[in-house]
Amino acid sequence: MNVFDWFRRKRNSPPGRPLPPPDDVKIPLDVMPTVGYVVYFRLPAKATLPTVAEIRRMGLDWLDSHCEGPLLPVLRDVLDQNYIGVEIGEREQTPDPPDQLIRAYNPGETEERRYREATHVAFVGGTDLLLPPRPGFWATLALSRALAQALPGGVIVDPEFPRLLPLSQYDTPIPGDARLYLIDHILVPYSFDEKTGLLWITTKGMNRFGLPDLELCDVPPNLAQPLLPVMNGLAQRIARAAMRFAEENTENLDDEAPTILPLKAEFTFTLEDVRRAYDRGDSEDEEPDAYGETRIRLEMRETTDANDMNPLIRVIPPADNESETGVWLNSVLDDLFGSNPNLEMVEKGDAAMEEAHQRAVAELPLVKTRFQVGFRSGEVLHVKHGFPTPDDGHEYMWIAVTRWEEGRLIGRLANDPQYRDDLRAGQTVEVNETEIYDWLIIHTDGYMEGAYTNRVLQNSEDE
Repeated sequence: MNVFDWFRRKRNSPPGRPLPPPDDVKIPLDVMPTVGYVVYFRLPAKATLPTVAEIRRMGLDWLDSHCEGPLLPVLRDVLDQNYIGVEIGEREQTPDPPDQLIRAYNPGETEERRYREATHVAFVGGTDLLLPPRPGFWATLALSRALAQALPGGVIVDPEFPRLLPLSQYDTPIPGDARLYLIDHILVPYSFDEKTGLLWITTKGMNRFGLPDLELCDVPPNLAQPLLPVMNGLAQRIARAAMRFAEENTENLDDEAPTILPLKAEFTFTLEDVRRAYDRGDSEDEEPDAYGETRIRLEMRETTDANDMNPLIRVIPPADNESETGVWLNSVLDDLFGSNPNLEMVEKGDAAMEEAHQRAVAELPLVKTRFQVGFRSGEVLHVKHGFPTPDDGHEYMWIAVTRWEEGRLIGRLANDPQYRDDLRAGQTVEVNETEIYDWLIIHTDGYMEGAYTNRVLQNSEDE
């Protein structure tokens, strides 16, 4: 049995996807989404597979030590009634997910070893209702964690990605109030367009919440991490709207379930929406106290991949915004979180600064070679350039590089200027490589190479 075939067979056929009117967006909604996980484990020689009763007992024991409050008796009843299906088979009869996908999500060493050594596979899942408290979803997750801990060498594969879930998650309690935080159950990966050097950011895992995934296109490379909370906040907001809509429009199981979630195509997105995606200590009903806000628009897009017929929710600028995408995305971050003053600076010409500049220039050929060979995923190259100002001076600003060809660099401004009214953060600019003043490589773990002139400025400020 193929992991992906099993998961897709469980999932209902996608609902109809009519085009939205100009002032509205109609999002396909599945109020009975499929939820499922795959547990890989190693069965010792001559050992027998667990029985249905033993599997049920594993799940109940795990729940008793990892859940409390009003949700516990609900989930115990789901497992008692065997509403969650479990199919167990030999590993050799089950084609694995593509190895490049498993490795793409950076599995832990122990998780990957268990996955490689597994001899059997357990498919755990079924159909759930998109209604609070999502008992099918929580019971499936609980039973998967229980099996992964009880069976020898157990490790969970989430088929939505697919990804090996960290062992540290298997002891995570199920919230007694059943509150869902999507950041625990979705991913927000991104990929580079080799032709443009820009990013494509998507979500992965929204299907288990009855919704298509979100996408954001033409993203400057320096904005991948800053936009992560925005995408998570949008996902949380849309999922909450879907659950409320399903609850209001599904009075009983005999009713015809809604297949479309109608939302305003353009709306105000706030810092409170971001906070709700991360803050676990506050009530969902309390008054918002965050102040940042911006305008965002959604539209539905059909995928062209013959192997993936699911639609995508595209995040786009407001209808009255005519600036390029990079400029708009910088304004979104500025509106929500405020500007970053660390890059808004004018260099001072002194001996230390000139020495730093000459060091950066001397190392630039190697930096160019590394960029053209290809950085690791997530690494971003910035260069600093002095833009002429009306008073015959220069304003030095960082540029996130997207292309470097024939001695010319193309990229997106990383900050708003102080003295050039014709330039904006995120705007496309082009400079000659001989005009580069400094360079900076930012790694995914936050480590920075280069930026020698910034170090001089920092030392001056410290003194």
